[in-house]
Amino acid sequence: PLSVKEMRDSIDTRIFVDCEALKRSIERATDQWETQIVAALHALDIATQRGKGGTAGDAQYELIEERHLALHQALVAACDSRWLLDFSARLYVQTERYRRPMLVSTAGYHSQRDVSCEHQEIVTAALSRNIGAATSLLAAHYEKTATLIERALTVT
Repeated sequence: PLSVKEMRDSIDTRIFVDCEALKRSIERATDQWETQIVAALHALDIATQRGKGGTAGDAQYELIEERHLALHQALVAACDSRWLLDFSARLYVQTERYRRPMLVSTAGYHSQRDVSCEHQEIVTAALSRNIGAATSLLAAHYEKTATLIERALTVT
């Protein structure tokens, strides 16, 4: 069963792990890492534009979700820690248990926030090597999701 407490714990832990992984990735940044992030963001933006008005389960929606994951993976890819990457992947799966149903059940989810802008701001900060801004923006991105999930869970 889905619970607010479990969701909060998984997202708080994801913030801890992914912010550390992002910090390390920025510290170890390479041209290849930058290119991977820029390509992932661009691919997500293309899929999002094409998928406007789509519904959960359709092919375009699933493509957006795949590219969303690819962007988040690209941001932490240079952290040089298989453990952080493993924990990050596990926490992504865990938090998706909450995020996916909320996307389907919450009318106007995307009207409550500009996720594309959030991603762009995170990427800009990361590519500028601004660890403080990048990790704060990533944490805020996850917190916004947690808040919307919590609202959806307490309404049901």
